[in-house]
Amino acid sequence: MKIEISLFALVLHAQWQQIGGSLGAYAYQDDDNAKVGLRRSGGRELQEGRDCGGGNRGNGICPTAGECCSEFGWCSSSSSAERCRGSAGGRSEGGGGGSNAISDEQMKQETDISREDHENRNQFNELPNGKIKPSPEDKTIWTDDDGRPWKLNSEPYAAYHQPNPVAIAFIQAHLGEFIPYLKVPNLKFISPNADGRYSEIVANRYTGELIIEQNIMGTFNLATDAPDAMIDGKLPTTGEHDLWDVIPHNKYGGGYKYIAAGIETGSIEKGPIVLAHLEKI
Repeated sequence: MKIEISLFALVLHAQWQQIGGSLGAYAYQDDDNAKVGLRRSGGRELQEGRDCGGGNRGNGICPTAGECCSEFGWCSSSSSAERCRGSAGGRSEGGGGGSNAISDEQMKQETDISREDHENRNQFNELPNGKIKPSPEDKTIWTDDDGRPWKLNSEPYAAYHQPNPVAIAFIQAHLGEFIPYLKVPNLKFISPNADGRYSEIVANRYTGELIIEQNIMGTFNLATDAPDAMIDGKLPTTGEHDLWDVIPHNKYGGGYKYIAAGIETGSIEKGPIVLAHLEKI
């Protein structure tokens, strides 16, 4: 039993490392016997004005010679001295306000996504026509009344859309595979729009209702570099999805103005039923 538990823990750790890019996790590597933090943002190593020190802000560790690490977690050259002096223009993890939090202007410079872009993204989010149901050929491909396919995502990749905190939801999603009553309540589906970007819905697996809670509902994905998402059952944890979708959510928050195209947040009290197939509790 101990061996089985240990193996399961190793699997969870490996899966957590894999999804870590979209959860804002850090990976570490040895560099001349020093720990150098590499933030997984768009699959790139740290660049000018990026995070440094593996979250240990002010430790002076940056991967490029001649750069310094400010107390706010920025790697920068000496030409950007204000960051290395630890001014309010530096960056702190968490982004939840306060004089040390990254500003909207800095976020726009870093990601090309403004707060307005982020909070209004769901104007492009399309909902299924009628209810979706699993296809006989592939239980992960659900179709709506128009025959439009919706890909059921792996449940750990729906961790952002659960009532529990992300880390707990991620573990719960794995445990639910073996212990049914621990299953996460919400299922996540994606479907490509005509322009190749992905609409996204989240629905309760037991009631079939579309989740409309602002901070955990489905959100339109601005990324354009996910041609295999309908095969993989997830958007990539690096690249444009991380830069344009995940990081803005973590920094700007979940203040979405729309549930979907034509439906403003707060305009309905209850989400419509979008799942034709319901599970029993």
